Amino acid sequence: MARQKLTILSEEEIFSFHELLIRRDDGLPCLRSDGSLSSVLQRVYNHAQYNLAFRDPWRLSGLLAYAIVIGHPFNDGNKRTALVAGVSMLRLNKCSQPEPMALAKLLVAAAEGKVDQGQFLEEFIAMAKATA
Repeated sequence: MARQKLTILSEEEIFSFHELLIRRDDGLPCLRSDGSLSSVLQRVYNHAQYNLAFRDPWRLSGLLAYAIVIGHPFNDGNKRTALVAGVSMLRLNKCSQPEPMALAKLLVAAAEGKVDQGQFLEEFIAMAKATA
């Protein structure tokens, strides 16, 4: 059986989401100058390519959201961008999505260091699949 091709958001798409959110909600626009968004996406691409467990659209979308929050590639709005990017990637892959308010709380917990990547992914996947 052929492996399902997963759609991963591009750097340009994530940046566009961020800029729309900043215009809508206010905040500091733009990326930090250290290439963090490229690093975030490289982390996602590497997991998709080399780690069989991350060939699951929920796990990969959760990793994207987590990596944005932890990698902090933007001057402002990282949690908002992580939420939109994670949910959008699930939509693109025709998967159920977590309820946004519950996901927002999980993203805050990750940003505060209260959950690690493994815990985040478990909760992200459980929340998303609970809405299916």
